[in-house]
Amino acid sequence: MRVHTGAALPAGADAIVVQEEAREDRDTVELAFAAGPDHHIRRRGSDLTAGEPLLRAGSRLGPGALALLASQGHALVRVHRAPRVALLVTGDELRDVGAPRPPGTLYDSNGPLLHASVREAGALPTRLPRAGDDADAVASALEAALEQADLVITTGGASVGRHDHVRGALARLGVELMVPKVRLKPGKPFAFGRRGDVAVAVLPGNPVSAFVTFQVFVRPWLRRSLGDPLPERPRLRARLAHDHRHSPGRPELARGRLEPDDAGQLTVHLAARQGSGSLGSLADDALALLPEGRAELAAGTELEVLWLHPAVRS
Repeated sequence: MRVHTGAALPAGADAIVVQEEAREDRDTVELAFAAGPDHHIRRRGSDLTAGEPLLRAGSRLGPGALALLASQGHALVRVHRAPRVALLVTGDELRDVGAPRPPGTLYDSNGPLLHASVREAGALPTRLPRAGDDADAVASALEAALEQADLVITTGGASVGRHDHVRGALARLGVELMVPKVRLKPGKPFAFGRRGDVAVAVLPGNPVSAFVTFQVFVRPWLRRSLGDPLPERPRLRARLAHDHRHSPGRPELARGRLEPDDAGQLTVHLAARQGSGSLGSLADDALALLPEGRAELAAGTELEVLWLHPAVRS
């Protein structure tokens, strides 16, 4: 009896031979071999058994996971809502990309940086109009942001200079900073606080500092909010590919790229320019933790590394 792929077996049948291994001649079929029981048979329960979990809590619903759920008749599943993130960039000196840029001004790179970073983390970003270096303007923009988001991210105006108004505005609005700053290079001015159910992350204005503090502090918060059981970037061990010198005194996260050496061992190549404004290193795939007590690091030194571009976990 002819059976189509995936169809139920006729009563009493216990084996299937594919047509490429059989020859049909009118009312007879000649088989290329004697098929034993269960040949090409998929028994009920051989793929999934009753009571077996389909997906673990925190699983990412990619194409494969959705197909699995659909195959078992699950049209609805409970998921974590994507956090709403309001992005506020501050600074009189900033201009939109493509707009005229008079002397003394800069293109706004933090806006695109954070918008893309939030989307990559799985959250929903909204870019607010830029605020100038004015205390009332910053407070007004922050008040609007606090009313519409689960997380407010600011960049710029985070320190204690005459034109840094973010911390003062947050205090006026009743935001409590539980983390006023961090002992990290780059990113010392980073702060984190709350007003009610809304979280606030204060990022430095230097693009590299904003990038590093987002990866280390903000992205894990977003991933945990999404139910990710492993919200942090993977931590690896890699050997320094070359001698490197840095200023000791604070733990430093240096940008670099991971590569295997000739023996297949993982090595990290640090970018030559590690300044807070050196955007050329932001396309690399690793942050290497440099020990705070050593200025000279020799090639071959083993370092802990955050891997920034692993395959997305399903």
